[in-house]
Parts: sequence; C-alpha cells; structure tokens
Amino acid sequence: MDTRYINKTYFISADDEGDDAITAYGPETTTLIEDCVIDFRGLSLDEQDEAISGVNGAKVIIRRCLIIGAKKALLAGNGDYPLMDLVEGRWLIEDSILWECGRRCPEAQDGVRVIMKRCWIHNFGKRFDERAFGAWSHLGAEIYAEDCLFTQSNGIFGLGVIATIKDVISHIVQ
Repeated sequence: MDTRYINKTYFISADDEGDDAITAYGPETTTLIEDCVIDFRGLSLDEQDEAISGVNGAKVIIRRCLIIGAKKALLAGNGDYPLMDLVEGRWLIEDSILWECGRRCPEAQDGVRVIMKRCWIHNFGKRFDERAFGAWSHLGAEIYAEDCLFTQSNGIFGLGVIATIKDVISHIVQ
C-alpha cells in the first residue's frame, strides 16, 4: 500500500477553480494530511468545492489541520464508487479545527467509516449555499465523534431567518 503525504501546506484555493483543495483516491493509497491549513475565506462560493474529498474507497488520515471558510469542508465518499467506498473507505480525523465552513464537517456516505477525535467544529453554516450542517452520515456511512466539540456563536438562527428556513426545507427534500 502506498502513502501520499501532504504536510505543512497552506492552501488558499484549489489547483483549478471550483475544484477541491485535496482529493484522496483509493483504495491503493492512504492519504496522510498533517499540519495543513485550507483557507477558502478569500474565495466566493462559486470558486470552490470541497476542501478535502475522498473517493473510490479512499483511506484518509487528517491530523492537526485547520479548514476555514470552506463552503464544503470534508466529503467522505462521493456517490461515484459506492461499492469501493463501502468496502475500503476509512477516514481518521484528529486534533483538527473546521472553522466557519458551510457544511460537510464532515459528510460521510456510501458506507464510509469516519472517526473524529478531539476536533472542534465551529459556526458550521457560516458559508451557506443551500444547506448547513456539522456532521452528517447517510447511505450506510458512520461517523464516530470522540471528544469533539460542535459550537455555534449565534444559535439556531445564526444564519438569519431566511437562510435557516431554506436550510430546513433543503434537509426535508434531500
């Protein structure tokens, strides 16, 4: 098994506009991301997608990272390779901060298992596009959060009343 190392890197955009800062591909490679900052505050919502995504049974380890201002922070499994994601997809996120991201803090789908330890997710929904949520697992995926903190500065209506109503409707029709 190969390991792809990404460490001590500061991202202010993706290589291509509207793309992810980091995409991890599986199942033969483990992507180890340590001591990185992904700062998308300077990008419009249209200029970005995920901060980090993992596809095709990706194995991802994230340690001591800060993701700030991303529309979509972390996507574990993207729906294109559901069988490989179910069988191989595994994420470990430790000692990291997701600050004022829109959603996917993280989102796991298609059977991917995500373990979060000692993470702080603050003000999810700040970069609101259509939905706002902290962690969300669906389609057989699991997220285990151990010693993690999810905080909101302004309570349930911190997005504003209109955005909060749009958010609730988006979740209902999802």
